[in-house]
Amino acid sequence: MIPFTRFTLLFCALLASLPGWAGEKPGVRFLLPLSALPGSAQTEFTAIIERYNRLHPDGRVQLIRRGDQYSSLRELIAMFLAGDIPEIALIEASEGPAIAHLDIAKPMRLANSVRKDLSPGSSPGGLPSLPFLRTVPVLLANAALLAPQKTPRSWPELENLSRNFRNSRSEQSRKEAPLALPLQGAQGLWMFEAIAGGPLWTREQGGIRSERRLTAAIQKLRGLLDDGLIRTEETSESAMQSFIDQKSLFLATSLDSLSEITRKVSFPVLAGTLFTIENKPALLNGGSDILVTRDTPDIRNFLTHLFSDEVGPKWAAAGNWLPLIKSWKTQAQPVNSTRTLLRTASPNQFRTTDKDVVRARSAWIQSLPLLFGPKAKRLAPEDVFIELDRHLGVR
Repeated sequence: MIPFTRFTLLFCALLASLPGWAGEKPGVRFLLPLSALPGSAQTEFTAIIERYNRLHPDGRVQLIRRGDQYSSLRELIAMFLAGDIPEIALIEASEGPAIAHLDIAKPMRLANSVRKDLSPGSSPGGLPSLPFLRTVPVLLANAALLAPQKTPRSWPELENLSRNFRNSRSEQSRKEAPLALPLQGAQGLWMFEAIAGGPLWTREQGGIRSERRLTAAIQKLRGLLDDGLIRTEETSESAMQSFIDQKSLFLATSLDSLSEITRKVSFPVLAGTLFTIENKPALLNGGSDILVTRDTPDIRNFLTHLFSDEVGPKWAAAGNWLPLIKSWKTQAQPVNSTRTLLRTASPNQFRTTDKDVVRARSAWIQSLPLLFGPKAKRLAPEDVFIELDRHLGVR
């Protein structure tokens, strides 16, 4: 029996040393969208986690990569319903109220201690979450194809340059849109609302309904579609690829994608302000919040480290995100062409956090044909919104 007992003890010791065994269970599981950290930002963030884990072997952080754009909300809810919720998750900056009834988020002392250092207006406020990634729309231009070599300083100038570029190309090349404007998916709605200068859905007496004041913006975008200057089927990925392949002269994207794009292109890139159709800077904040589901020492230690003056500026600069803490602004050094954008970006232009409006946004893909499809052209502007509200059932 003695040899068997020794073998059993040795076997158990070997099992305990394997990754994923009880002794190696991470202290913090971090649910992170697949595309939340582009290019060099992902490399920097992964290095930060690895360094932290070496220093804190008993409170390690494990990244779980699920979700898209700036949110893992659907994956978070699925894991919550399965009884296996992670300690931290990234959600879109305005999604908090939409899941408040599920009792997922937990108030934590750290959130208050970090929040006092955050730049004013860095969060919509009142959310059980911590501001994390903040970005604004930006217009990129192919400097090798653009003459004069400067980004448009108004919406009419953007239209004229796009139209002139299309007219100067061959018949075959005219099939490509000169302005790569993503309208599909979650980022498409964010980009539309930024350009339109307001939310598509708002709360009024009696319920939620589509915003009639966006009529002029919708008609303007329809004109661009009719002229072949933009395409409704454009996703953020296809728009970026069209710009990289030099099929489009301009790209409407988010500031945090700039480092990845400049790494992939073979031509000089100009970055400038994207304007609304009413000719104002389109500075609608987008990005992610950190949602905390438990209040534990491991979580507090990790987030304190992540938002420290030593670590915070590194991931903020790597991703071209807006600095959340004032002291970061002097340390984070974004690429030269975006420094002016960071200085002029207003930190308080946020999307509404009304939970019913947030839920209505999931119907954006259904609304695209009603706003820009063939049927919409046969309807009066007011009837388009009536049809939209009836079809989406958001009233």
